[in-house]
Amino acid sequence: MKPILFDEKATSFNTNGLGRLDCISCKVVEERNGIFELELQIAEDALHAKEIEMSSIIVAKPSQDKRGQAFRVYKM
Repeated sequence: MKPILFDEKATSFNTNGLGRLDCISCKVVEERNGIFELELQIAEDALHAKEIEMSSIIVAKPSQDKRGQAFRVYKM
């Protein structure tokens, strides 16, 4: 599954949002307390890369057997 970009005001994540991201790398790490953290690397000229802003939401699957998880962009 390619991560999906949503704007910061999105509350429903059952669409393709602003679009799917073609990433160089996408890694979801689960902390000990169950919190997920997303690390994503995308080329500057990739489709929708310029639309990623602070507070945007990216939905990605943490693993094959889990549903998509929403992540808010807080560091670029």
